[in-house]
Amino acid sequence: MLVSVVIPAYNAEKHIRKSLGSVLAQTYTEFEVIVVDDGSMDQTSDIVRSYTDPRVRLVQQPNGGVSAARNQGVELARGDWIAFIDADDRWEPTFLETVVRTARKFPGVVAVFTNFRDSVTGRVMIPAKDGEARVLESYFSFVLRNKQGMWSSCVLVHRETLRRIGGFPIGVTHGEDLDTWARLAWTGPIAYVPEPLATYHTETEGSAMKMPLEKWLCYPSIAKTFQEWRRDGKIPEWMLFDSEAYVRKHLFSYVRSLLKIGRNVEARQTLLNEGMLRRNLMVYIMHLLATYLPNPVFRLLVGIRKYFAAIL
Repeated sequence: MLVSVVIPAYNAEKHIRKSLGSVLAQTYTEFEVIVVDDGSMDQTSDIVRSYTDPRVRLVQQPNGGVSAARNQGVELARGDWIAFIDADDRWEPTFLETVVRTARKFPGVVAVFTNFRDSVTGRVMIPAKDGEARVLESYFSFVLRNKQGMWSSCVLVHRETLRRIGGFPIGVTHGEDLDTWARLAWTGPIAYVPEPLATYHTETEGSAMKMPLEKWLCYPSIAKTFQEWRRDGKIPEWMLFDSEAYVRKHLFSYVRSLLKIGRNVEARQTLLNEGMLRRNLMVYIMHLLATYLPNPVFRLLVGIRKYFAAIL
């Protein structure tokens, strides 16, 4: 089974060797690597060209964003399955072997994802870290329970299914992967491997973790997609309850982020416009009241809440 590994890269000269190295060190060897250089202005392309392994292919395109780069890789892929890894992340040597074995074990799944670690703390990111690989009964309830789900560098995706749902959304600068994983989950079953087999490098320049909130904050595209897919009857009836709860979680998070940077009017308007948020009435009221607080007061209350949460 040929796996096409897609690496979107933008000004990745400091990290691309580690990422590529972790791919080439895989115990499963039936793969190709497509590095999509998304308009880099550094030595990223030269570094990739220096690799003599015939499985490594470089594609260059004008800067169009990470979604455009991933979609280009998918279009050029020869394998029936796509594994994504960002240029500053890395895999454990058995990542591909494990996800391929899991996809074979559960015919019909549209994606497989593994647990992963934070590079700075070493913390395993998904609390459900024990047991055997399994097909999730509900991807959305799994995420709500564990506060974490699929991530762009720990997934194996069925290529034709990904193309059928439209790939990654162009023009979305944050949360484009969340939108894509949701559409996959509405389309078919997803398998989960509790073993952490990938590492998310949060300390690298350009990471959303490093950028000021104002630079990347935007209305969650998953909310728009949910409304469209529900309207068109494309979400299975039995998934609607968990799906809406998942979307509400992201909308409330968006509102809190707006409050953190003092955009109270936008936060209030979001609460008033999004009727689904009223299903969590007490949470809704607390957020709505917060939109009338001065930003320093809101930040103080958040700090107090975090302090007591940490010591209790």
